[in-house]
Amino acid sequence: MKKFYIAIAVLAANISYSQTVDFESVSLAPDSFWDGSDLSGTPNTGSTLYDSTFVFSGLVMTNQWSLQFGAPGYLSDGWVFSSKVDDTTQALAGAYHSYAGGGANGSSNYAVSYIGSGQIIQLENGAEATFSSIDITNNNYAAHSMLNGDNIAKKFGGATGDDEDWFLLDVVGYDANGDVVDTIKFYLADYRFADNSQDYIVKDWTSVDLSSLGAINKIRFELSSSDNGQFGMNTPAYLALDNVSFGFASVNENLVKKFSVYPNPSNGVIAFDEVFENGEVSVYNLSGQAVYNRSFNGAVETIDLSFLTNGIYTIVVSADKTYTTRFVKH
Repeated sequence: MKKFYIAIAVLAANISYSQTVDFESVSLAPDSFWDGSDLSGTPNTGSTLYDSTFVFSGLVMTNQWSLQFGAPGYLSDGWVFSSKVDDTTQALAGAYHSYAGGGANGSSNYAVSYIGSGQIIQLENGAEATFSSIDITNNNYAAHSMLNGDNIAKKFGGATGDDEDWFLLDVVGYDANGDVVDTIKFYLADYRFADNSQDYIVKDWTSVDLSSLGAINKIRFELSSSDNGQFGMNTPAYLALDNVSFGFASVNENLVKKFSVYPNPSNGVIAFDEVFENGEVSVYNLSGQAVYNRSFNGAVETIDLSFLTNGIYTIVVSADKTYTTRFVKH
């Protein structure tokens, strides 16, 4: 893209769009959950699986319910959305309960997943964004298993409380090419302190800073524990998640002047409120990807953006100066 500079101070701006996914848009009755068992997902051809996909402000989360062994079936993969508030239900019956007793900051809804070999959240269409934070806590199944032990897992700390047990979450960031960028570690339980009074199992919602991951496309959640057996980890591999905060960096330009387009919002051809001559016009989506580019000689007054999907876009015109505006396609 051509960039035109002038010999006076200009405004260097980084246009960004931030949002927090809090799962309140999921329709749940009070003190309930959705896990895919209603078979509302799409049947997976040739199998007994039902697939569901949820998109929150560009963030994709999936669910897979299996009838492999007949009804009622089981959660095969992905995320469950819950508004359960009881923090005392134990064993598998408490798998969809947050140990904090509801959502973060008093909200109703949150997400829960059986992590198993790993679980992901991902931005659609290969976009990258900077994730600032997520809220994390244990769920009842894992928390009470660590507190008391069960028929598979041990009580953390052992009989004396001196066993150096731990339950670790790895938050792994991937770029749009699928390469690992970095990993952030967060202990959901830690009994490795010399002073046993400092041992803990996370109960409250805790904000985990993800900003060091930089611009990423995907987060993978992985769990590990000090308590392992013949078939792998004994500690129930469940996690509760809320308030996923991230921002798209859109355009980094030397912005000299704002202009307007009309109609705005529009579903097709838009007109400029100025006449530009000899330059270039580009349109960027929220992830900073160019979705339209046109060089022009002579005057340009309109462009046809009817092909774009609905959403918010940034228009940059480089002519005698650099101009910018925002446009809503609907």
